Amino acid sequence: MRSVGGRQSNLIQIMKLQLSALYRESDINHNVLQPSSGDNQGGGVAIQAWHLKRAIPSIEMVCDVEAVPDGICLTEALWLTNAQDLEAHIERWSKLPALKILINNDMSILRFNRAITEQILDAADVLVTTSKYAQQMLSFFDKEIHLLYDPLDIDMFIPAVKSRSIYSSGQICYNKNPQMVTDIFNLLPASAELEKNYIGSASVWGEGNDAAKTLQTELEAAADNLFDKVSYIDTAFYYRSQWGCVMDSRYDFSSFCMMEAMLCGCWFFAGQHVLYDERPVLRFSTAEEAIELIIRQLEETPPDAGIVNEAARQHIVDRNSYDRFRANLTELIGNLYFYV
Repeated sequence: MRSVGGRQSNLIQIMKLQLSALYRESDINHNVLQPSSGDNQGGGVAIQAWHLKRAIPSIEMVCDVEAVPDGICLTEALWLTNAQDLEAHIERWSKLPALKILINNDMSILRFNRAITEQILDAADVLVTTSKYAQQMLSFFDKEIHLLYDPLDIDMFIPAVKSRSIYSSGQICYNKNPQMVTDIFNLLPASAELEKNYIGSASVWGEGNDAAKTLQTELEAAADNLFDKVSYIDTAFYYRSQWGCVMDSRYDFSSFCMMEAMLCGCWFFAGQHVLYDERPVLRFSTAEEAIELIIRQLEETPPDAGIVNEAARQHIVDRNSYDRFRANLTELIGNLYFYV
């Protein structure tokens, strides 16, 4: 490769290019001031879209390929795989004159046969994902996968005075393994004097199925409080005062819930998902092990001592702040333009 020169001055010109982002309409229009529901579908992709717009106010958020301007287009993978005529959908996207950066922040493109997945990957000019775990998952396609960590507002999730409380959050479904959280809540001794809270429900994006509703009933019985109608904005206020957070997801590529807890200086107790390998958390494999870790950490850093998990917060600040996201995106685009 050779440099095409004038790196600093050219960088200014690059960032003047029109940036657009393709997301599903429900993700773009998600109202963070209202709880998620069938009419206000939320989740990680919607939150990513919201943070992306705040990190880069000039970006044009669109849900129709016909509305994409020339320049650079960030395309969320779920948008690309959300069509009845998938092949025609991919074909229209592949003909865009814009530079197409495909963001893979879940398993959506792996749900199809290999031919469809290869068609998607070949049509993209650049492939990015949001965690090292996801990068490893996609590496067997023999394509270069760049890292572009999710943007997150580090001033929205900040530590506050800690209460004697521990929580978990997210949609109550099999993939999030709420049964493990239920077991931990049930085993937590009264002597710990920790209030047990859960933020989420089985019907975040709809009515929820019977199995999920059963999981919610069990979790509600184990927790002291279950908050099932909380807006995204309100979660920040819940998280700030919590001393600890426990999660054991079976399926996550990035996990906003986890990053937000770490930003709030919570002590994070995590299961065996490979995603947790890349973050400073306390790991357990059974509910009994989790209890031992919680009690030990509680003795070392009781809530009334005013000690927060600064290492966890700094880890997210260094990787996911708006400033870091803008710098990483600028570097990614700059490398594409400066080297041929």
